[in-house]
Amino acid sequence: MRYFQRPPLETTIQKELLDKKTTNFGRLTTAQRNDILAKLMTAQKSLCAYCECEISFILYHIEHFEEQHDAANRIFDYTNLLLSCEGDRNPVSNPESTTDAQFRKTNISCGHRKTKVQHQNTEINYNLLLNPTNNVATLFSYIDGIVEPHRSCTPKEKMQVEYTIKRLNLDTYRIENNRINEIGLIQKSLEGLTENEQKMYIRSLLDESQPRLNPYFSTVKDNFGFMLL
Repeated sequence: MRYFQRPPLETTIQKELLDKKTTNFGRLTTAQRNDILAKLMTAQKSLCAYCECEISFILYHIEHFEEQHDAANRIFDYTNLLLSCEGDRNPVSNPESTTDAQFRKTNISCGHRKTKVQHQNTEINYNLLLNPTNNVATLFSYIDGIVEPHRSCTPKEKMQVEYTIKRLNLDTYRIENNRINEIGLIQKSLEGLTENEQKMYIRSLLDESQPRLNPYFSTVKDNFGFMLL
């Protein structure tokens, strides 16, 4: 989970959200939705808030960190909103085979995985679920593409990381395989480069001033950041 901060919404949009008299999030106006989307996309550098895969203005959903049924008073609270990927919720082909459907469903992740429905109606423990906007990035390790608690975690932090991974399905085969593939692509790109060129390449991937970051940014940082030391 990469740490990010939300830039403020347009003043008029923020006031409109605060004045909302409905609990139907679908009643956002086009201007309100576009401003929320633009600000979060910029803050998140086009990465899913949870798994850090690449998202676009087409493949995303506006995610409530505290679910709408858990916090009706925060449905239009901008500080409760993130952008999440679709988490493999939707079938790639229609119709899909029973085998493909079962495999896809085990790989649903991120915001769509967090819901009670995906966890046998088990309520979310918000004391354990980690929010990327709370600067928890250092609690996770992605060495070799495997997500787990960082070795520096306290027992409580380890429990929070493990809960977050399971609740969001961040260790699912699909995401883990994507992280491993990203590591492989970068390793291949480094072949034949001088040491200085390799450093320049990795530095470019980890430059957080860019408008868009490399997918699985934390994985790249954990596996190649040492080259810049």
